[in-house]
Amino acid sequence: MALAHDASVHRSITKTSYLLGRQCPRRQWLGHHGVVEPAVTEAAVLALQIEASREVESLAAELFPGALRVCREGEATTPYVGVEGTKRALAEAQAVLQAHFEADGLAAISDIVEVRAEGLYLWEVKSSTYEAEGDDDEARANPLYDWDLAYQVHVAREAGNVVIGAGLILLRKEYVRGGGPVRAEEVLIRLDRSAEVAALAARVAEEVAAQQSMLRGSTMPTELPGPRCKGGRKVAAGNRPSDCGHFLPHGVCGRELPVFWAGSLPNLAGGKIALVTGTPGLKIEDLDPNDPAAKWTETQRRVIEGVQTRDEVVDHVPLREKLDELEWPLSFVDLEFDPTMAIPRHPGMRPYDRVPFQWALAIEEECGGGAGGGALLPGAHDSRSESSVRRVPAGRPATDRSPGRAPPGRGDDGAEADREASGRRRHGAPAGADPTLRRHREDRKGGLLPPGPDVLLLDQKAGTRPDGPRLRRPRHRKRNAGGGGVAPSAAPRREP
Repeated sequence: MALAHDASVHRSITKTSYLLGRQCPRRQWLGHHGVVEPAVTEAAVLALQIEASREVESLAAELFPGALRVCREGEATTPYVGVEGTKRALAEAQAVLQAHFEADGLAAISDIVEVRAEGLYLWEVKSSTYEAEGDDDEARANPLYDWDLAYQVHVAREAGNVVIGAGLILLRKEYVRGGGPVRAEEVLIRLDRSAEVAALAARVAEEVAAQQSMLRGSTMPTELPGPRCKGGRKVAAGNRPSDCGHFLPHGVCGRELPVFWAGSLPNLAGGKIALVTGTPGLKIEDLDPNDPAAKWTETQRRVIEGVQTRDEVVDHVPLREKLDELEWPLSFVDLEFDPTMAIPRHPGMRPYDRVPFQWALAIEEECGGGAGGGALLPGAHDSRSESSVRRVPAGRPATDRSPGRAPPGRGDDGAEADREASGRRRHGAPAGADPTLRRHREDRKGGLLPPGPDVLLLDQKAGTRPDGPRLRRPRHRKRNAGGGGVAPSAAPRREP
């Protein structure tokens, strides 16, 4: 397959590139030669993840008072820039942040380098949580992180430095924030990984040499799609850092696969993976659903038959039985959470406790009718308490509800927007109405719920360690609330 890539591009192997090369030579080669990889994670989500990582790195820097920070070439945000700035900083301070090392086409940036009498000690800061338990602490560390550290140590030594060890700085999973400010020594834990890194040194040197030889070639490696295309940060081999964007339908590898690729069957494991990925371009249509040697599960067999016949597969009987259990009034609850808060923001919270910032409720009192409402939970306050809730009148479309920000068009007192919401007719919802509400009302002619009274569901006494939100039980048989997306506590009866 012909690819548009810049053959003149000559990049150093970075830490990220090295880890991707351990996952898939083709993925590394494409990036090295300037082929852009399609994004797997949405930009907004990625930005939140990066922000969380930087917040943890800033907190970790407090563990090393007086540390000097090195910036990248072209940034000049500190007097210490790049490799040369790193050398100066190491000679002047006991710790250096974002230290740059380069040697023979290799490059690495270490989060924190501690200068000790015997040599350098490298620290890698991760925003992951770690739960210390008994005497088996070290065995619980992520294997991927050891390879990350081992590569950094290799480059630093190749650059002429004496490196005596390496370790990880992680978040304590069991940490609970108290009433005061977050203290680095309380929320972070340091793990020495020197022995594990030393055990990988020879393999890292061999792999780096092999990668450099492969990347100098002009021919893209012929790797077949397989399980390694999906990230698995806790895989024992430490060779699956992230999901590959080239595996997407519009990616380099994804474009080569048939629409119904056999590798897309659900719950593939063991020998079945080799069976379906060992033949390039194998289609689901070519599989025998009754092959005794394949030992397909019931779900896999039904998928194969459905693709071959192009018929929808619907379990009418159990679906009808479940729908018959429902009774009106039915409630549809939508809770939105921020799951990326690495450093607890409020007392009683742990790292990555989900913080609610918005909720919405729709109730069908009878088939085809109902009312709804919602609330914003401003991010500037502890949104787990009822006192922080700002009510949104029933009937208002949930167009843009974000932390600390009112919906578009709403003034400080909200009067104009409230009058607008109250004046809407049931069958005349504007184009901006929340599509998630419509999605669960396909049997209704109207688009938006009619105006009605506000409904407040946050319980003052309930909590998430200890003050988080919990839904009171409106008049329905079941309830369900989750982060992101509408979670109906019950669904309207429909003919299957």
